[in-house]
Amino acid sequence: MILHQVEQIVAAIGPTGVAFQTHQMVAAFHNTKANNAQPSIAKVSRHDLLYCALISNRGIRPPNSVMQLAPHQLSERKSAEASDSTNLVLVDNCRLNCIILQIYKTNPNFRKSQKHFYIFASKREKNMKRLLLTLSLVMAIATLSAQRVYRTEFSVYDTREDALKRDHSKSERHIRFAPKSIEAVGKVEVVGQKLDMPTAWSDYNVYLHLQNTIKAYDLVVNEQLVASVEDAYTPADFLLSPYLRQGENEILLLLRRSEVLDLNDGAQSNLVEQFRGSYLFAQYRKHIYDYDARIVEEGKTLKLELDIIARNDFNFEETVQVGYDIYSPTGQLIDYAVRDLVVAGRSVDTLRVRTSLGEERRYLWSNAKPQLYRLSLYTKRDGKPREYHTFRLGAGLATYANGKILRNGKEVEVRSERYNARTTYATALAEIKALKAKGINTLCPDAPQPMWVYDICDALGLYVIEQANINPVAESNNRKVGGTPSNDPTLVGEYLARVKAMYYRTRNHTCIVAYSLGGDKAGNGYNMYKAYNWLKSVEKRRAVICNSADGEWNTDL
Repeated sequence: MILHQVEQIVAAIGPTGVAFQTHQMVAAFHNTKANNAQPSIAKVSRHDLLYCALISNRGIRPPNSVMQLAPHQLSERKSAEASDSTNLVLVDNCRLNCIILQIYKTNPNFRKSQKHFYIFASKREKNMKRLLLTLSLVMAIATLSAQRVYRTEFSVYDTREDALKRDHSKSERHIRFAPKSIEAVGKVEVVGQKLDMPTAWSDYNVYLHLQNTIKAYDLVVNEQLVASVEDAYTPADFLLSPYLRQGENEILLLLRRSEVLDLNDGAQSNLVEQFRGSYLFAQYRKHIYDYDARIVEEGKTLKLELDIIARNDFNFEETVQVGYDIYSPTGQLIDYAVRDLVVAGRSVDTLRVRTSLGEERRYLWSNAKPQLYRLSLYTKRDGKPREYHTFRLGAGLATYANGKILRNGKEVEVRSERYNARTTYATALAEIKALKAKGINTLCPDAPQPMWVYDICDALGLYVIEQANINPVAESNNRKVGGTPSNDPTLVGEYLARVKAMYYRTRNHTCIVAYSLGGDKAGNGYNMYKAYNWLKSVEKRRAVICNSADGEWNTDL
């Protein structure tokens, strides 16, 4: 059943953009309560016509690829390979590890007049072709979706001192990513950077952090597509290790116009230095992958609730030694420990820490008194602490009740202003200080900001209503299916990806008091319903706001 549905989608519109919908079909198959009336998928790529030639010229397509053919070309393999409408899908015939290169490239007239069919470029039985192609599509979707990392945004340092100073200058496992322009074809620009991976990195996971890309992009490593990202505003992390080899590696970004440009229309960005804050870094394969931290009131005392997610990327069960320490706002060491966590091969597990911080309600974080505890996380290997990460955390919680935001159980009188950060930390610090001096206590950005904006707000006591980069402005009141982008079911995957990226990277910041699904004119509909439900499933305390709910159920305030 599922294979038949996937084939229908591929035959109708090609593989571009079906990842989330395919996931939905699989989920529906296993869920007897699933809604059978799933919307049909019709996502159209708008890339420059020369994009296909650009990919081909760079040698990204291997032999025996899957090709897109118009009906009258089914026997004309050579002419199809030369056609601008060629769909470049990489197929590893040995392992069927297919990577789809997001390339449904053709002109509008061809798109309107032709239905596209796919054939496997080798002489096999029809049934084998059918099965291999469908399996390849599903595997490709899983491969692409797995490489983007949704977690707290952080990097690690070699020593505690470097972590406190946020100084990577002495580290050999942290490299600035500043790609240079290589070529441009039409409206697509190729930029790239070489990575000479040392032998010592063979036991490490290599991540790429991208921000300030200015444009949407396709990430290609050693001629393999890693991910396609339509949201240039939200920073993103990617696991590159499956694509890297010892010695020289080529990391390319194909910068292009977003396929869902409408979602950016109402956002403002003052960040003009392209790739500022982008970097590569390596973590040992037994490492701290993520964490979830909060300090809660328990009677008259404060209690640290810290969940540390440890990851083991070796093939067999390993013991991960995880350490932590916590200092009071006055610099006094309160607690420390090193715990052993046995993690299965190629898996993750969670260490749950619960410790009393004493009767210290005077340290509750607020706009008036933004006092912060300091926590350090690290791993131990060969008896030595390694891979430090330090962050600051305020005591108390942001919640909501009766349509009001609460901090430490007291109502917050919101005095807000729209704010989007400048290029530098120093400029943003001066601006945010000036806003607080004016009596502003809450910042409302249009889209996720650089991480240091939240650090500033934590330290100065500014509340933040964090917002996903969902900012369409046209047809916001048109509630027909496809009228507003927020009620266009073909975009539901993009909506969920943007909300997911927003939430995980900043969820540990004290300043965040609520989450917004999008701008004031974003509209409402199917996609906003799904986004609200997903965010409520993972965020149990803070309010989720749909600014354009217009009296409907999918907003807390």
